[in-house]
Amino acid sequence: MSIHPSVDFKRLGHLDNLLIKTIRKPGQLPGAQVLVWRRGDLSYCRWAGLRDIERGLPIEENTIFRIYSMTKPIASVALLMLLEEGHFRLDTPASEFLPKFADLEMYAGIDEKTGNMQKEACKRPVTIRY
Repeated sequence: MSIHPSVDFKRLGHLDNLLIKTIRKPGQLPGAQVLVWRRGDLSYCRWAGLRDIERGLPIEENTIFRIYSMTKPIASVALLMLLEEGHFRLDTPASEFLPKFADLEMYAGIDEKTGNMQKEACKRPVTIRY
């Protein structure tokens, strides 16, 4: 395996803990496999948990996973590539790309007299991060 020189192994090590914590929580994922590629090189590859709960079969390096929705991973990777290239920052207001996000309102409670939902303007703009 070729490791890219800019890979921070300490930060990647946190993925091990996250992976283990996630699969050990009841009702969470029974197992997962994580791969990180950096500029064409495999930087991180770990798996943990079960691929078949009923038979107790563990996830292995060559386990095949069914992916039900490819839209989110493809959009996420595209956005991360644009972020890495400096086209936006995580604190960039989402309204720069999606104008409808400019004047959002948020839940402010229920009007006791009418029972209607009350709204107020967001205190800060919605950003790519939040």
